[in-house]
Amino acid sequence: MEADGQFACEVCARKYMWTPALAGKKVKCACGEEMICPEVAPADGDDLYHIAEPAPAPPPPSAAAAKLQVAAPLQYQNPKSALAEPENQYFPDKTIDYHLPLALIAAGTLIEVAAALIRGGRSPRGFTPYLTTLGLQLVVGTATMLLAVLIAARFRGIQLGKLPTAVMKLAAISIAPGAAVTLLSPALAIIPFGFLLALVGQFVLYFALLGTLFHMDESDTWYCVCVIFVINVGLYFGLRLLT
Repeated sequence: MEADGQFACEVCARKYMWTPALAGKKVKCACGEEMICPEVAPADGDDLYHIAEPAPAPPPPSAAAAKLQVAAPLQYQNPKSALAEPENQYFPDKTIDYHLPLALIAAGTLIEVAAALIRGGRSPRGFTPYLTTLGLQLVVGTATMLLAVLIAARFRGIQLGKLPTAVMKLAAISIAPGAAVTLLSPALAIIPFGFLLALVGQFVLYFALLGTLFHMDESDTWYCVCVIFVINVGLYFGLRLLT
């Protein structure tokens, strides 16, 4: 490692000047490699570097300064405080996890209630039976999908997020496709095979919302749809047997 007037790092070949204070001591190169300074003074060389003395350790903070460092910031001084953490846990992506489901539920409910009122105005029984049916469809449909999606998530390892958020998404999926068909029903009634278009469109929207709101790929979405279908068929025949 030694040459006349110099000693060098074995890793980066950087050359250093020998000084009596460093003789025989372990020193560190600028690249981080540790080496031993020669005990015998070599001759002077060119292009040499001085070993940097280690920086003195900073003095320990006073008790008052330490107290200021660990003190929690006031809530009004820290806009990203811990108060926002629960909301972020429930709605990591606000657009997909909160705004879109809420908008679908509101729009779908408004469309179905308006349709129930219109149908009720034409019926001697009034609109109460239609609103009751709408409420049962929303509750039963959401509960059925929740059961099916929980089963699918168990076997496929799908992350559904927080349960209240998942329930809100499933409620949106339960009402939105049917509401879209209800909104387009006047046009579908005059189109040949309009009911087939309604079924296809309703399924496509159902499939797209399920994959989008739960961030699932196509295979996971198909798996959930199949499980939901099987459970719905089982419930249907189970109720028929009971009645």
